[in-house]
Amino acid sequence: MTRKPEDTPFNVVFIGESGVGKSSVIQRITDIPISEINNDAVTVTTASTPYTAIISANRYKIWDTPGLGGGNEGGVQDGKAEKKLKTLLSDLMRTEGVHLLVFCMRKGRLTALSERFYETFALGVCGGRVPVPAVTVITNLDNQAERDAWWTRNSSAFRRHGMTFCGHACVGFAPTDPTGADTLRSLIFQHADESPTTRPNLKLEEEEA
Repeated sequence: MTRKPEDTPFNVVFIGESGVGKSSVIQRITDIPISEINNDAVTVTTASTPYTAIISANRYKIWDTPGLGGGNEGGVQDGKAEKKLKTLLSDLMRTEGVHLLVFCMRKGRLTALSERFYETFALGVCGGRVPVPAVTVITNLDNQAERDAWWTRNSSAFRRHGMTFCGHACVGFAPTDPTGADTLRSLIFQHADESPTTRPNLKLEEEEA
């Protein structure tokens, strides 16, 4: 069902390690100049920031979040970045709900960090009897012909590590990938759940001293 733009937006939360191209992906979806979105070359995002996108008459709140696994160079320490993301997801689950998780990863070998972040956020905070749907965006695939072949070769590795996604998109570097925006918007439109996952009684973790 298509919502009116003035209706409550879909909450779409992006999750990814530092340097995977998350900002480039968000820029293509929202059409916001990348200079206005944090540069993911280092962990510079210190707070979660929502950006608005209208896709097929539906309104989406696209959440940029601190890059994970990047130490503390220029931004928040890794443990604090995870804590900030847990707090955001917990707050949304208790109030507006979460409609979709988007895990951004760069092409290459599946990392232990990516697996841990999936377990923490997809299976942990947003898991349960009615989990939040999750998709993945694989970046740095500039060769158009390579994209489908890459996913065909590597999708089984994600499943072996317990990482299941209801959809995926393989995209290249923004200036050389004019079709990427449509691919990304279609992924979100198809998989953001019409009925958000909420847990009004979800307890937040205790603040660290």
